Amino acid sequence: MEVRSGSPHQHVLTERELVILARVADGDTNSAIAHGLGMSPRTVAKHLEHAYRKLGVSCRAAAVSRVVGGAPTR
Repeated sequence: MEVRSGSPHQHVLTERELVILARVADGDTNSAIAHGLGMSPRTVAKHLEHAYRKLGVSCRAAAVSRVVGGAPTR
């Protein structure tokens, strides 16, 4: 996944949140993301929770859609 150039989300989300959302966009589970990044699945879930709040969404698909496509989710 690549965040669109000039996307406001690249300034709102942390680098770690963007990396995790990229892995979510690739279809990885929290466990797979955690294993690949050397952290616990709970830490991944916390990063996603923070990203959802910042993006104003409540699920993985909406977060990825908002960051990748910039499409409204509501």
